[in-house]
Amino acid sequence: MVTVKFFGWAKDAAGCSERALACSAAMSAAEFWNEIGREYPSLAGYKEKFALAVNYEYATAASVIRDGDEVAVIPPVSGG
Repeated sequence: MVTVKFFGWAKDAAGCSERALACSAAMSAAEFWNEIGREYPSLAGYKEKFALAVNYEYATAASVIRDGDEVAVIPPVSGG
């Protein structure tokens, strides 16, 4: 299982702040985002705008997510 934490308006769109998702094999962050899009269609179109963090480190599309990891879905932020 992978623990997924949603922040900001991603939390509102997902309808929860945290969810456990099955992860039977290691996958790239890009593949994982596709899974998020299937589970939460309201987030599917934001892949290029959101950041993912895996175990407290920002991920690239090639970052690997494995069973037991924690993934944060972070929407764009603004401010000064």
